[in-house]
Amino acid sequence: MNFRNAFSLREDELPAAEREGLIQSLAEFVVKRGLSVPAILALDMHRPLAHTMGAGVVVMTPILGPLFGLERMEQAKLLLTSRDGVECLIQRIEELTVLKSGVRNDVSRGEAPS
Repeated sequence: MNFRNAFSLREDELPAAEREGLIQSLAEFVVKRGLSVPAILALDMHRPLAHTMGAGVVVMTPILGPLFGLERMEQAKLLLTSRDGVECLIQRIEELTVLKSGVRNDVSRGEAPS
């Protein structure tokens, strides 16, 4: 018996176009409802737990699957378990917020808001 990979998690990846489409639709959903700041705060705080949240999506699939669809749940799991999925989502929400408001705030670069 070979136990080398017995406890490793298989990392599937979303195709690039599908991943970008999912990130775009989630970001648009958040920005359209004016929830950019709470969403970014929640995603940033829970970034270390993203992989665990992906496992939580698997656990909640029987309950949430009929509401959101099984394919959408699988996409959410793959996005959350990818290494940079949450970071890409945060960046896209910030980009859309800037485009919507027209105000640029580069606090991360040490620049004053314009």
